[in-house]
Amino acid sequence: MNNMKHYIVFYRLNAIMSDLEAPFGYSCSAKDTDDAEQQCLNNIPDANIVWVVDTDNYQGALDDYYRTSIEN
Repeated sequence: MNNMKHYIVFYRLNAIMSDLEAPFGYSCSAKDTDDAEQQCLNNIPDANIVWVVDTDNYQGALDDYYRTSIEN
């Protein structure tokens, strides 16, 4: 049985981007959100992770990120 899910990890590279720019997205298959975050950091060590969502739909995940940011 495959327990992997598809995740999109949103992250910023503070050295090259402002808070007003949309975050970059890292797509992966992982066991859980912690595993997805670790995979992102393994590939992009300078990443500042801001959001992780279990989907393969980048635009839907980005919409969710902004909607949740506005609500909080």
